[in-house]
Amino acid sequence: MDALHTVHLAEPSIEYKEHNRWLRRDLTAVAVAVGVALLSWLLLTHTPATASTMPFVGVWVHLFLVIYVAGMFWLFAGALPTPWRTTTILLWLGLFFFAILTIRLKDTPFTVGGINGDARFYTTYVTKMAAYPGYGDMFYKDLPAFYPPLYYFVVGRVADWFAIEPFRVMKGALLVTVMALPLFTGWLWRRLVDERIAAAVALCMLVFPDWFKPNEWLALALFVPWWLHWVDNVTHYQPRGRVARWRWWLVGGLIGAIILQLYFFWLFVGGTTLGARIGWWLCCRRRDRVVRQRLMQSVLMLALTALLSAPFWVPYLFSMFGTTGAQPLQNRIFGASKIPLPLYFFEENWQSVVYLGGLFYILVAAPLDRVARGLRWLLVGFALWVGLGYVAILIDMPLLTFRSYPVLAYLLGAGAFLGLFRLWQNSNELMQRWPAIPWRLVATTLLMLVILLFANNVVQEVLAQENVQDAVEATYPAEELASFDQLTAGNYRDRVIFVTDGYRSILFFRPIYSFLAWSAHFSHPAGQFHQRVDFLKNLASLHDPLLFAQALAHNQYDQIDYWLLAEEA
Repeated sequence: MDALHTVHLAEPSIEYKEHNRWLRRDLTAVAVAVGVALLSWLLLTHTPATASTMPFVGVWVHLFLVIYVAGMFWLFAGALPTPWRTTTILLWLGLFFFAILTIRLKDTPFTVGGINGDARFYTTYVTKMAAYPGYGDMFYKDLPAFYPPLYYFVVGRVADWFAIEPFRVMKGALLVTVMALPLFTGWLWRRLVDERIAAAVALCMLVFPDWFKPNEWLALALFVPWWLHWVDNVTHYQPRGRVARWRWWLVGGLIGAIILQLYFFWLFVGGTTLGARIGWWLCCRRRDRVVRQRLMQSVLMLALTALLSAPFWVPYLFSMFGTTGAQPLQNRIFGASKIPLPLYFFEENWQSVVYLGGLFYILVAAPLDRVARGLRWLLVGFALWVGLGYVAILIDMPLLTFRSYPVLAYLLGAGAFLGLFRLWQNSNELMQRWPAIPWRLVATTLLMLVILLFANNVVQEVLAQENVQDAVEATYPAEELASFDQLTAGNYRDRVIFVTDGYRSILFFRPIYSFLAWSAHFSHPAGQFHQRVDFLKNLASLHDPLLFAQALAHNQYDQIDYWLLAEEA
């Protein structure tokens, strides 16, 4: 345990007066990285068509893997001054993600997922966001958004501004996200630890790549450092001066609001974490006033987050409470694979060893390391949230806690990279205590092996993941859409259609509303899905054309402007 005292916390770079120095350096590095990315995109998109087919695409992505790992070794060897090296590590990871996805998706206009599975839902969402202002539902007219809309709203607005088909912008948005995500993560971690350690912790982006749902990936990457600095405030940061205090609260609230509107499931883990901390404080015989003040600050930061994200959740809740028979249906479908505990550190692979190392570091270093202590509290909150999920299933109110499982991978990965880099950073002090062990070499070797392990996993996922293959094989239904445009004379904005499964793709690419969502768990809780189904069943039983027309014209749900039925219907 005494050895852990040598692995001390470097002073976190959180003073706002340092921002100008960061900003100049980072803007220069970003400009260079953007130039390299554009050049790479031009070169890769003009490679022969065979470059995106097997086995050549495998050669390309493995070449990028070798270049990335070699570059990381060069950076860790100290080839650049420390400030530039840390920023370059972040941008180098973003360029790696950008390059492998660019070559893999070279010959398809679609993003990961294509138009299969949940990707149909996201494509429909962006199509609506591009056509209509505000946060609206992707199926039902005049209902607000129920799925976190911010990412898809921004993508839709970009598609509208530049008059580009929304599904094409989704691919570009993915590439921009993977390029920028490591840098954004590093910027937030700088509030907590030395910027060299922040760069290392940001490498845990390699642990849980989620090309299919970039909004969730982005929200999770932002959630953990945001929670530790602005909500838990593990560094006990106190802004100096009134302006600094207002800025700290406003920035924290805005980032929290962004996270909530990107993907709010991570905040449930935060909520149980805060509940655990409050419960622990109440159980203590001596209730520290400083701890009470920090807990109050945590509650206020979450309240500010809720206030700034109100444009999303307030209309959503009003639609729920103001609709008879409103019912969330997203929690009514999940398979048996979602039930087991996510014990990533007990799986039979090398990644589990890294996860176990991260867990060990968090638990052992928590008494001495404030960041590790904050990560430990998040692990406690995660465990409580999973436990609540099992109880909720038994009382027929599933909480979909499995959607929060990636939090565990992030926490353990962050703990592993944090521990390895602390070992690397303090190798000289350890050499003085135990000179027989080459600590710098050991730390560098372990760090590079972990980077190689997870970077190789990323490459294998890009090559073999079903969602990526769906994007490569997806086709644009040009003839079907042209026929629809001709039948409607292009008059489909603010209109409602009833389509059977054979023509569902119209909803993906045209901003027309649907009388019925194609699946219950994609339906808005206030959309009255089952009531609409019952109405259609009753309508189908009518044989009098006049009664049929009257029932259809005066239904309480939506006026149907178009019917498009498959021949068998």
